[in-house]
Amino acid sequence: MKTNSFQRFDFMIQALILIIAACVCGCDSIFDDILNGGGDAPDMIGQIVLHQTGGIAGVSNSIIIEEKEDSILLTSVGERTNQASASQVSAADLDLLWQTLEANDVFTLPSNEELLDTLADGFFYEISVERGEKRNRFSVYAPDLLASETGEERYNAIAQAIEHLADSNKFIIADLPVTDVVVEILESFPVQIVVVVNGFLRDGCTTLNETTERREGNTIHIHITTKRPRDAVCTLAIEEIQERIPLGTFPPGSYKVIVNGVEKDFRVQ
Repeated sequence: MKTNSFQRFDFMIQALILIIAACVCGCDSIFDDILNGGGDAPDMIGQIVLHQTGGIAGVSNSIIIEEKEDSILLTSVGERTNQASASQVSAADLDLLWQTLEANDVFTLPSNEELLDTLADGFFYEISVERGEKRNRFSVYAPDLLASETGEERYNAIAQAIEHLADSNKFIIADLPVTDVVVEILESFPVQIVVVVNGFLRDGCTTLNETTERREGNTIHIHITTKRPRDAVCTLAIEEIQERIPLGTFPPGSYKVIVNGVEKDFRVQ
């Protein structure tokens, strides 16, 4: 009995090794199947696939976004590895991505490799998109150079939008908690305004991400976000921070600045 149990266990181990080896060796063929439409599933609503190769270092990166009835999954296969990381994507983020792609004619763009014979060390992209009855597959060499040298920005905008979603999905983006806002009116001519924002980072993994500014009449809106690695294990230490944001010159008048919901009125004499 012990001998038979050991033989069965040994057989299971050998079978598991063969399965793992087959998966590792078959990564490229699986990706090819997805590009060729072999990855379709009955509940699939839409799919975006980007495969980037080339460059001086010879990188190879893949991004696969699958929109199903009950989930939106983003899978990234890292440079020179067969190890994939998967994460959920919000419906709002995916809708914004599709808006960018459709605004740049993603379903009608042809392959464009005109620069292939004239430029070296650029990146080569294979892109496949499908949503409902609409689908397209095209390839393009050096889309950033196409944008800068020929004015054809659509290819670059599409590649950047897909990569941006993949990068941002690695982090949790949140508003910076703001504790106080101070407006400094500098003694200069014309008068210059600097907004001093006091806030804090929630843990040891959180860092500042982005600061944006927009004006509506005499109201200035400032939005500051933080980012944190999605699955990181972090210390719980809170870090107080201060950001100085120059707003430029202002003519005399009454103004309001709003930073992440915290309002402060000021007047330029």
